[in-house]
Amino acid sequence: MKLSLKRAIDKKNELTHKLKRYNETLQRYNCCKEKHEYNIHELYTKMEEGNKELEKLKLAILETNHRHGMYAFIYRLRSLTTERSNLESMIRKVSNGQCIPSMPTMEMEGKIAELNEEIKKYQVDLDAFNSKTIVEYFPT
Repeated sequence: MKLSLKRAIDKKNELTHKLKRYNETLQRYNCCKEKHEYNIHELYTKMEEGNKELEKLKLAILETNHRHGMYAFIYRLRSLTTERSNLESMIRKVSNGQCIPSMPTMEMEGKIAELNEEIKKYQVDLDAFNSKTIVEYFPT
């Protein structure tokens, strides 16, 4: 099956959420003494099969990004978003007014704004790449 990288990532996220729901249901009803509609063994089998599909999909995405040399680009974007999150966290910690920060809030907000601009540029390029790049994925 050929699909865009964007669609493959969306499909991966959908499958991840589905597996999370299976896991939550298994945990909730495995020890449940009251009558319920779930066959735990069937649900577990579905989760196993879903995990195999998720692994294949992740590997297809990984291979596609690797083949197109996108790792440095993706990791730079991740670094920028982590840096922004760290600054946002620092702002929250000093916003209670109980300390005078060495780096003033306005300075941190300025740096966040700069990071947002850089992140936006990377994200636009990554979205374009994901839309036009094809992944080959062979579901079971």
